[in-house]
Amino acid sequence: MHAPAWPWVAKGDQVDVVGRYYYDSIRRQGVDWTHHGTGRSWHVPGYVTVNGTKYD
Repeated sequence: MHAPAWPWVAKGDQVDVVGRYYYDSIRRQGVDWTHHGTGRSWHVPGYVTVNGTKYD
Protein backbone atom coordinates (compact mmCIF):
# COMPACT_ATOMS: atom_id res chain seq x y z
CA MET A 1 0.00 0.00 0.00
CA HIS A 2 1.38 3.41 -0.93
CA ALA A 3 0.22 5.53 1.99
CA PRO A 4 1.80 8.50 3.75
CA ALA A 5 4.03 7.95 6.78
CA TRP A 6 2.18 6.90 9.93
CA PRO A 7 0.07 8.32 11.55
CA TRP A 8 -2.08 9.10 8.54
CA VAL A 9 -5.41 8.39 10.22
CA ALA A 10 -6.70 10.63 12.99
CA LYS A 11 -9.71 10.61 15.28
CA GLY A 12 -12.72 11.92 13.37
CA ASP A 13 -11.46 10.86 9.92
CA GLN A 14 -13.89 9.07 7.60
CA VAL A 15 -12.43 5.58 7.00
CA ASP A 16 -13.59 2.59 4.93
CA VAL A 17 -11.60 -0.67 5.13
CA VAL A 18 -12.03 -3.74 2.93
CA GLY A 19 -10.02 -6.75 4.03
CA ARG A 20 -10.21 -10.00 5.96
CA TYR A 21 -10.96 -9.95 9.69
CA TYR A 22 -9.04 -12.53 11.72
CA TYR A 23 -9.45 -13.59 15.33
CA ASP A 24 -6.85 -15.80 17.00
CA SER A 25 -7.53 -14.65 20.58
CA ILE A 26 -8.78 -11.55 22.41
CA ARG A 27 -5.27 -10.06 22.16
CA ARG A 28 -4.55 -11.25 18.64
CA GLN A 29 -7.10 -10.00 16.14
CA GLY A 30 -7.27 -7.49 13.33
CA VAL A 31 -7.80 -6.92 9.64
CA ASP A 32 -5.36 -8.12 6.99
CA TRP A 33 -5.39 -8.25 3.18
CA THR A 34 -6.11 -4.51 3.06
CA HIS A 35 -4.10 -4.16 -0.15
CA HIS A 36 -4.73 -4.90 -3.82
CA GLY A 37 -3.01 -8.32 -3.72
CA THR A 38 -4.98 -11.52 -3.37
CA GLY A 39 -4.11 -15.08 -2.41
CA ARG A 40 -5.54 -18.59 -2.23
CA SER A 41 -7.18 -17.85 1.12
CA TRP A 42 -8.52 -14.40 0.16
CA HIS A 43 -9.75 -13.61 -3.35
CA VAL A 44 -11.08 -10.09 -2.76
CA PRO A 45 -8.69 -7.19 -3.46
CA GLY A 46 -8.68 -5.02 -0.34
CA TYR A 47 -8.23 -1.30 0.16
CA VAL A 48 -8.40 1.49 2.72
CA THR A 49 -10.13 4.80 2.03
CA VAL A 50 -9.35 7.74 4.32
CA ASN A 51 -11.27 11.00 3.83
CA GLY A 52 -12.03 10.08 0.22
CA THR A 53 -8.48 9.03 -0.76
CA LYS A 54 -8.23 5.34 -1.66
CA TYR A 55 -5.08 3.34 -0.86
CA ASP A 56 -4.66 -0.16 -2.29
